Amino acid sequence: MINVYDLLLNFNLNLYEFYEWEEFDKISNIKKIPLYRVDSDLLYSFCFSDINVSKDFLNFIYNKTLGFYEKYDYMCLLTDCNRVVGFKFDNNGNIIARSSLLIDEEDECLKFSKDLDITKINFKFINKNIYKLNNNTRRYNYLHYKNNLYLNNIYNSKDYDQINYLYLELFNDYSKSNILYKYDKLKECNPFKLNNLLNKKKKLNNLFS
Repeated sequence: MINVYDLLLNFNLNLYEFYEWEEFDKISNIKKIPLYRVDSDLLYSFCFSDINVSKDFLNFIYNKTLGFYEKYDYMCLLTDCNRVVGFKFDNNGNIIARSSLLIDEEDECLKFSKDLDITKINFKFINKNIYKLNNNTRRYNYLHYKNNLYLNNIYNSKDYDQINYLYLELFNDYSKSNILYKYDKLKECNPFKLNNLLNKKKKLNNLFS
């Protein structure tokens, strides 16, 4: 184990790469945090599964992380010499958040990782491979979720004029009359295109309101 100093972590339940960090994320400014080397299988499991670690490991990392502005009880970095990931645990040993590192800070950690002995961590699976990311970006998934909330609202409110308008603007298809069909198509469409249309519509409404 070695201590790493002065880095930024962006903890979320899912592991997001540094290029998917958003401006509204709460970034943790870390003064000191322990780094442990583990095998690749363990790191993969910790990244993408619900994990509960042993009380021994939890006690081992207790209060070893210092923040510039906050106190962290159970936090550490794990590496397999190929990448470095930050983990936050609750007081029962469950992983509650994960963070990638900025690329230059990860490279700095990797310089020292090969000199570390592999740490054995006793753990058990709660749920396997439930956080494995698909090929969509975080932004894509966020817009898809946000758009569907809006579509659900106007459909449940029976605001069918809006559904007709959005469908015609995106698909230029006058042959369909079934509202449910149009609603389903809108939910499946490219979220960036739909979001741009919704923003344009909002600006027009504000302009003429």
